[in-house]
Amino acid sequence: MRSVVAAERARRLEKLERLQERGIAPYPVRFDRDRTAAEVQAQFHDIAAGQETDVTVRVAGRLMLLRRHGGLVFADLHDQTGKLQVLAARDALGEEAFADVEELDRGDWVGVAGTVMRTRKGELSVRAHEVALLSKALRALPDKRRGLTDVDRRLRERYLDLIVNPDTRRVFDARSAVIASVRRTLGDRGFTEV
Repeated sequence: MRSVVAAERARRLEKLERLQERGIAPYPVRFDRDRTAAEVQAQFHDIAAGQETDVTVRVAGRLMLLRRHGGLVFADLHDQTGKLQVLAARDALGEEAFADVEELDRGDWVGVAGTVMRTRKGELSVRAHEVALLSKALRALPDKRRGLTDVDRRLRERYLDLIVNPDTRRVFDARSAVIASVRRTLGDRGFTEV
């Protein structure tokens, strides 16, 4: 098991070195997004299957699932608010940019600029005109089918649990909001936190 993990990390480090040799910053300073995944879902919930809009959006998040189909790459992009599918086509991006998209790994952080559409199967998507690597993931995420099932590992590596288990993330977000509310209320009433 250790050798598989080490081999995967070495493969990702090689990709990182190739990016740096080409002059591409694997950890750029900024990407200006204009919408979250939830905002795109809310704004375009009513477009029909197979329909494409003229609206260009800029979204950013972690790639949690990649599906390669010849000249197309479908990716699930997750941010703090939800999930959105990204459709990257060779003809829209060009050969070099599409090759860069094909080199992306599960866990990488990307920024995507593109038009909003709904696929024939009804999945709300962003048809990418630009894909920017924001942060290269050097360690592989747990298997997407089994997830993180070992309770001891979930407790020791809490960051992984928050990444791969949406329910854990919702519990942490709710807990954080409750604690902030209690602190605010007590602070407004003159109590000092100890």
